[in-house]
Amino acid sequence: MENPKIVEPNQTTETTNLKPQDSNPNNPSNPTTPREIQLPPIISEAEVLNAIEQNAKLCASNLTSLMTNLRTSLQEVSSISVQYMKVYKVTVDNLADAVSQSVVSMHDLITKGQELNTDLKKVESLHKKIKDIKKMLDTLENMITRLNVQGGKI
Repeated sequence: MENPKIVEPNQTTETTNLKPQDSNPNNPSNPTTPREIQLPPIISEAEVLNAIEQNAKLCASNLTSLMTNLRTSLQEVSSISVQYMKVYKVTVDNLADAVSQSVVSMHDLITKGQELNTDLKKVESLHKKIKDIKKMLDTLENMITRLNVQGGKI
């Protein structure tokens, strides 16, 4: 196994080999190739806290923005829903008025039809009387014609 070497930043790296005869720096698959480990620079607590605070502020800002956008979207959806319900109400009211007017018109039509039927019954009796009068006239004409025929022969 290799002995890993820790390299500090701004420090030159050196390689160490446990087995110099097996190491080949050009062969990356060689398990005896020396490895170097670099440590990140040491960061102070204040810098860490500042970074956390900055990330927290960014998250809060993003959350506030997201909630504002969500509230706006919900208000728009609610407004559209209210408008649709108003349109639906107006449509239903208009339909109810149209149906009511149609019912009244149909009732008026039925009443007029009944009146017409009653009036036509009077016309029917008048037609019967006219027919009877025509029959009587035909009979009277026949009698007059017979009288004229008989009166001319005498």
